[in-house]
Amino acid sequence: MEIGYRSDIGKVRKVNQDSFLVMDDKDGITAFAVADGLGGHKGGEVASSMVIQELEKYFSKGEIIPGADYENIKESIIAKIKIINQLILQRGQNDGSLSGMGTTLTLCFLNDRLLQIFHVGDSRMYVYGNGVLDRITTDHSLVEQLIASGEITEEEAYDHPNKNILTRAIGTDKDIEIDYYVKNIRKNDIFLLCTDGLTNLVHEDEIRKIISENSCTKAVDLLVKTANENGGRDNITVISFKPEVN
Repeated sequence: MEIGYRSDIGKVRKVNQDSFLVMDDKDGITAFAVADGLGGHKGGEVASSMVIQELEKYFSKGEIIPGADYENIKESIIAKIKIINQLILQRGQNDGSLSGMGTTLTLCFLNDRLLQIFHVGDSRMYVYGNGVLDRITTDHSLVEQLIASGEITEEEAYDHPNKNILTRAIGTDKDIEIDYYVKNIRKNDIFLLCTDGLTNLVHEDEIRKIISENSCTKAVDLLVKTANENGGRDNITVISFKPEVN
């Protein structure tokens, strides 16, 4: 499998609050994830690190059996994310310096020729194939709600002053709803996971162009470079991968 990944602090922030997971056929497990922390410099960094570290331990302990039934895997991963949600919430409640912390999470698990995707927040997952870039996930944000209700357009959303307000995140509430998607992998499909440090500064047409013209490794470098050239106002994390399909 072709894989490229990079996390960059950007040009404004003093701390990188993004975290990511790349597991390429580690003991039969292939999984990728990005997480974007929120809740102040210290809290955001802790929350995103916690969700990624807990997921890495979960996958490494053999709790998921490669090739297992899709529904069993779905239930197991959702249950684990809910446990992690409680861990982050409790730590924020027990440590005043971490109060209010939380994180986004976009996670995908490769199961044969199928991707099982789990999503909370406004990080994103895309697929590029047949010349088209499609967004798989839906942002859990105020701006996304305004788009859905017809109050603003996609173009107006791009520079909306309330773009950073989330309606759902891990570690901020006792109960968490996790979006779940299933995506069949087609030959030559390229997948992209990213935090909003990319999508707030690089339009989807430019993302599509960069992905279509470059290897996964080169593409992530160019995407981060473009986001920084456009201001680099936030941390930028990008994972791109192209599964091998006969």
